[in-house]
Amino acid sequence: VNMTWVLPDGEILKLGPSSLPDVGPVPVAYGPGPGISGMLIGAYGMFGICTEMTIKILPEKKLYRLYFCTPGPEGGLERCVDFIYKLMREDVVDFMYKTGACTTVAGIHLISPDLKPEDMVEMMPENVIFGLVGGDTEEEVEIKYGILQEIVEQCDMMSMDVQMLLAGLGGGAGISEIAGGLGLELKEGEELGTAMNKVLNKLGGLIGAVMHGGRGSFQFVACMPKLEKIPEITRDFYRVVERYWLPDPTLSKKRLMTGTVVQGPFPFARCGTLENDFYWDPGNPEIIKKATEAYRKVMEVNARHGAMQFRHMNNGGEIELPKLGTYWEVLKETKKLFDPDNLMHPDIDPVTEDYI
Repeated sequence: VNMTWVLPDGEILKLGPSSLPDVGPVPVAYGPGPGISGMLIGAYGMFGICTEMTIKILPEKKLYRLYFCTPGPEGGLERCVDFIYKLMREDVVDFMYKTGACTTVAGIHLISPDLKPEDMVEMMPENVIFGLVGGDTEEEVEIKYGILQEIVEQCDMMSMDVQMLLAGLGGGAGISEIAGGLGLELKEGEELGTAMNKVLNKLGGLIGAVMHGGRGSFQFVACMPKLEKIPEITRDFYRVVERYWLPDPTLSKKRLMTGTVVQGPFPFARCGTLENDFYWDPGNPEIIKKATEAYRKVMEVNARHGAMQFRHMNNGGEIELPKLGTYWEVLKETKKLFDPDNLMHPDIDPVTEDYI
């Protein structure tokens, strides 16, 4: 909510309320003048160096309940998007994550190592949604969870009790025992939300290793599209996968170690974060070449559908910025103003006359 930047000529630039004399780090994002904070945050160091910032944090809820639902083995992404839209409009969940069969299977394998991922993957639903419902009282959590279940029924989704599922897979273990099995230590009385975050973060780092026998590396391409665009973007994404990424034409989508992830929540369901994950062997030069080309193609697909990139990877600015018209011109003029000698990251994005 406040930032201090040093520009290339040594000038100090303050953004947010702290730029007003004697105000200090007030926890709101707004200050005088044009809102250029976002421009500097997304500029990857092109304008200067940030030396100080104030970040506003919010407390976790006192209580959390897990949820898990899917449109079933044959359920399509359209039904998931409809569910996400209705769920986000009600503002009852603290965390929402739509994943795929490979991620789900890898997570289950880490909890129950006797289950082989390659044997399970075809049995799992292609689209799986899970997350947290939070509140400060049991009554609040139950009311919110009840609204969630109503939306599950409206959208013809399947739902299950995650705590029971985890306990069954872990041989009767709860979240604490599962965390212990993953080498995580949870403090006594630690909130379920914090515990789940630790477990999910640990699982995320191990999925590629599980599915690739210890040789897994992870990279993603992400963007922010309108929710209703996600199925269409995903269809084009799989066209890229089939041409540039598919290691074996006989494999089903569930075995490709890539797929569509949607994260939230987002206010009023106006958009979502669409992420395409890739797990691959970084010791294979041919796979690295394929991955580089596939990332670039996926970014081009996202841009064609009007989705804003999460960050510029693999020269993503060359794809996105020329489409932005006036904003691109403003960006170039700002760069010229702040850094006329182009000292800061000269070729990270096409915002200078001599960009290469």
